[in-house]
Amino acid sequence: MNFLTYLFNSTKIPFEAPDNWQDVPFKTFVAYNKLIKDGKADDQAKVYSLFMPKVKEEYWNKAHGPKLYQAINEQLNFISTEPSKEVPTHVIKDGYKVIRPKSIDDVTVNEYWGTLKAVDEVIKGKGDNVTTLEVMPEMIAILMFKETDSDKIEQLSKEISELPTDKVYGLGCFFLQKLQDLKSGTTITARIKRLMRLILTLVMAEFLIIMVILFNFITFRKGCLVSVKEYLRRRLLKCTLRYKYLLIFRSVKGNIQQ
Repeated sequence: MNFLTYLFNSTKIPFEAPDNWQDVPFKTFVAYNKLIKDGKADDQAKVYSLFMPKVKEEYWNKAHGPKLYQAINEQLNFISTEPSKEVPTHVIKDGYKVIRPKSIDDVTVNEYWGTLKAVDEVIKGKGDNVTTLEVMPEMIAILMFKETDSDKIEQLSKEISELPTDKVYGLGCFFLQKLQDLKSGTTITARIKRLMRLILTLVMAEFLIIMVILFNFITFRKGCLVSVKEYLRRRLLKCTLRYKYLLIFRSVKGNIQQ
């Protein structure tokens, strides 16, 4: 996160500009995708005010030098990329309790029907034009925190929407896939096919990551060793089961910082 100042005549507004999806709350990512869907993402003033809300759209519409726009566009360059789908290994909320994302292949009949009913109610409540992104916080509330009460789901989903985009997006993709498994049912053949697809996807993803790192290593020597070291460290920790990718709720983070 970069701390900048907007200056225009006598107007002076301090604001924060995100560096990556980690700095952006998930609700902003959803709103940005809605701009794209509605064909309004070319309006840079709307995009700037969305990602840097302390400076209103009307201020960005005032005449400024091209260098300002160039600097802001470079700062927000990451919004043209998809957030990471890496799934947090731990979620910390209320009393520092750690909740691990687990498979939901084994559920009781009440959990099964209760989950599907809660999901259907969420989708109906959001209307026919609801997108996958919009229901991710509710899916996490239902499938991870086992909430079925509509009021609790609504409150928890609001908290989740304020969390970093990359972590919520990774969890959302994970649980939406699990929800699809619940709806479609599971058979031995289907499980084997899913497992084979998963293995192939993981192998291809690892191969692509290694190729990108090697390419950067060859073409851009400066800083590449840091990326290689961090990647190898994370792979080693995963192999030794010591890797942790945390999603910490804001209330807990505030207590930790105090």
